[in-house]
Order: sequence, then C-alpha cells, then structure tokens
Amino acid sequence: YSPGRWSISFEEPATIDDSRLAEHPIDTARRGFREEFGLDIPAQHVDVLGAILEIQTLNVAIVVHLRCRATSAEIQRSWATDPRPVDHHEAEALAFLEFAAAKLEATPVDTGVPASLHPTSRMRLRLLSAAHAPA
Repeated sequence: YSPGRWSISFEEPATIDDSRLAEHPIDTARRGFREEFGLDIPAQHVDVLGAILEIQTLNVAIVVHLRCRATSAEIQRSWATDPRPVDHHEAEALAFLEFAAAKLEATPVDTGVPASLHPTSRMRLRLLSAAHAPA
C-alpha cells in the first residue's frame, strides 16, 4: 500500500474476495514466504506477534515472525534464481538486517534500515523486539 517504500517484512494479504480468507495467519505467512521467496518454513518456526490497525486503509495486519533457517544469501539466491518463486515479482529488491534484539531497539539509521520505510515497519520492529526482550 506504500509504493516506493521499503518494508521491514513481507506482506501477504487476505481480502474478503480471497478464497483463503479462513486460512490461519500462520498458514498465510508460510504460504506467502514460499510464494515470494521459494522456501518453506515449518509451522513450529512461526509465531504470531500481534496485530496492527493501519488507520489510512483500515487494514488489520496480523504480524507473524517466521524463524527461517536459511541465510540471507540462500534467501536471495532462491528469490533471484530460475526457476524463480511464483510471486518473486512482488519485491523489487531485497536487503537484510542482522537480527539482534539490541539492534531492534536502535534507531533505523543505526541499524542500516532505509529512511523511506513502509508506515508500519517501525511498529513491526517493536513487536519483534518485544517478543525477544529478556523476561
């Protein structure tokens, strides 16, 4: 919904016209990752972190964390190499951040996150950071 902006995640919509509307958010996220990046994530490596209401579009986004065992190089290769994943075209470019809870608390400039982020990216980072904060 924000052309020309970087997203800190990938989005997999389910609309009222979508035949998969009854699909569980974990299954939706796993399917979306497979369709966009060509890799499978086992269900036990997926956590629902929370939900965000995008005020401008009245869209409810369920935020799901996929714990992918592939390296950034393996994800890049799967996305860019033939046969390419069915929905590879949904991303124009890929960039990766090191996952460290301490870095998630830093400012986007400190982490290398581009300044032109999708409006919900910082909220998604906060949910991820909270999920990995020490108890």
